[in-house]
Order: sequence, then C-alpha cells, then structure tokens
Amino acid sequence: MKRGSRIFKPLLASWSVASRIVAAVGFIGGTSAFGYQETAVSDPGTVVGRVSFQGKLPEPQHFPVQKNPEVCGKEFDFAFVRAVSGALQDVAVVLEGVEQGKPFVALPTEIVAKGCAFLPYVATTAKKGAQGWPTFKIENKDPVMHNPHIYEVMGAGRRTLWNVGLPEQGSKIEKELRVLKGKVIKIECDQHDFMHSWVRLVDNPYFAMVGRDGSFKMDGVPPGRYKLVAWHPTLGEQTREVVVTSSGTTTADVTFPAK
Repeated sequence: MKRGSRIFKPLLASWSVASRIVAAVGFIGGTSAFGYQETAVSDPGTVVGRVSFQGKLPEPQHFPVQKNPEVCGKEFDFAFVRAVSGALQDVAVVLEGVEQGKPFVALPTEIVAKGCAFLPYVATTAKKGAQGWPTFKIENKDPVMHNPHIYEVMGAGRRTLWNVGLPEQGSKIEKELRVLKGKVIKIECDQHDFMHSWVRLVDNPYFAMVGRDGSFKMDGVPPGRYKLVAWHPTLGEQTREVVVTSSGTTTADVTFPAK
C-alpha cells in the first residue's frame, strides 16, 4: 500500500455499527410478502452453518482520490472480499421456497456515509409486503458531499431507482425501494468511486447475515425441503438443498472458492 492511502476494512468494527443502524420492524398477521403466509409452525426445525473462504484473498482495489482528499485521504484501498481466519464476511444466507411460517420480521435498511464509506457494506431488506414498499434511508455523516446512486440489479443489467445528493454533514434522505424483479440493490457514490454497498432482498423471514466467525442460524423453520442460498456481492452465490426435520437441527456449511 502506498503511503498516505486508506484501506476500507470495516468488518473488524462494523458489526457494532450495523447493529446500531439497522432496526427490526415486524409485518404481523396475514400475508407478508409475495404470498408468504404467517402461520403457527408445529415442531419447527433450525438451520445452522458456517460460511468459509478457500484460497488466496484478492488484493484490495486501489483508487486514487480525486475529490475531498482532505477527508478521504489521497488514496483509498477497498477490500471487496474479506475473511477473518477463513470465515468469509459480508454474506447473506437465505432459504428459498418457504411459503409459510413464522411472522415476517423485516430489516428496513439504514445506510450511513461515514469515513468515505457506506456502512454497512452488505445488508438485507424485505421486498414489497403487506405494508407496502420497503423504506431505505441514507445519512451523510461526513463533512463533504456524497451522492448516493441506488440501482436495482437484474442479472447483468441494472436500473436506477433514485439518485439524490447529500450536500453536507447531517443531511439525509428516506425513500421507497420500488423494485421490479431484482434481488439485489447496489449503492454507489457519484462523487467518490470507491464507495460501494449492497443490499440483498428477501421475501420470507428465514435469512441471516453471517457473524464475524462466518456462522449463521435460522430458527422456527417449517419442516420441509428448501434451497439454501449463500450470497456475496462479488463472489456470487453458493447453493445447496437442505432438509429440515421436525424439532431437528440441520447443518449446512458453505465454502466459497477464490476466483
């Protein structure tokens, strides 16, 4: 790393940040999202596992800072893939194919621009449910302008949802995420090309972000056969079939190989 550069490695401390800025809001009663039915679950099971990374981690991407070097540094190194002792970070794990089960407790997304980085780096939020489109909030905590550009990712293409400047420290925006078909939201800054963040959309309550040790847990799962998807914003998806038994615990470890 060149002298005077900054490196973006928020995962050693960002879990406390994420826990403070992401709040849970319940969608209780009836149909929650895309036909998912909330109902009592008899003898539910649990799915646990750990997500690992195998191979050599890619080097952080180096960006020369063109704007606001007095705040962001003259250079910036962004680590798109991070692992701690082999445990892959920034992974959302979801169960697909669950049509009914426990109440849907969604996570409305709140992003902050702080230290010339969007935090958290990866988050989750619900698709449109009984209470309407999910709300997305961004606050600027830096003394420089940030211009969050929000995209809906659809395969190889993407569509702008909104693009609003946050001109000063303390400025914020709150808007709906009117997503059509995508499962992923990408956030970039039009002022600083090294600022990136992603949001994985979910349509049932059986999802989790991995912990610092790569572990995850989903409880209250109706017995059945489902598709488990582990998603990372740049490494893609790893999938496997899981069978959840009554009052049982299913272990589903996942490994992402280096590209």
